[in-house]
Amino acid sequence: MAVPMPRDRRARMTGASLSKLCEQKRVIKKRDNMEPPSPDAWERLATWVHVLRNDAMDIDADRRRLLQILTEAANITDRLMEELRTELSLPPANSLINNRSRFEAAVTAFEQLGEGIREVRRSAFFQTRELIGVRPNRKRAKWPGYVGHLRTDFLKAMTDANPGIEIKLGGDDNPVTRFLQAVIRLITGEQVKLPTINRHLHPRKH
Repeated sequence: MAVPMPRDRRARMTGASLSKLCEQKRVIKKRDNMEPPSPDAWERLATWVHVLRNDAMDIDADRRRLLQILTEAANITDRLMEELRTELSLPPANSLINNRSRFEAAVTAFEQLGEGIREVRRSAFFQTRELIGVRPNRKRAKWPGYVGHLRTDFLKAMTDANPGIEIKLGGDDNPVTRFLQAVIRLITGEQVKLPTINRHLHPRKH
């Protein structure tokens, strides 16, 4: 039975779903004599697949992701500033602050940082419909631009699950190329052959 993929490109694939998909695609074969990644590792890999999939399908993904980061940073800054102000408002006998002038300077710095973040969020980059410097008809990114992080993270996940075992990457057919073949189709919709992936990962030197 095939693993159902979320129809909404923003819906997040779970580690369990990715693990099941890789099991169906025989990413790790019996002849490899290796254990699969841990559930936590699968979850981290699924997060990467989700992020890269959104990026490949949506030219505004980077802008929304940056806006989310800025919003979270502004919220953290505001919370820290409130905590400092609360501490400064306490009577000296109840306060943990020994040097009030330094903490007052920290409050000022956080205020400036928060205003700087909000100013960036108000910029044209986030207010215009189209990304500045990006053509509206930008072609969808191809698979080679997405395999770097996935290769590194999957290799680490396999190494952590199989300590002391050397994971050989020679030849076209190995766990890493099989994993990349399985997830490339999820990210960009491309069906890439194992030899093609291997040639990209290990280009021949002329």
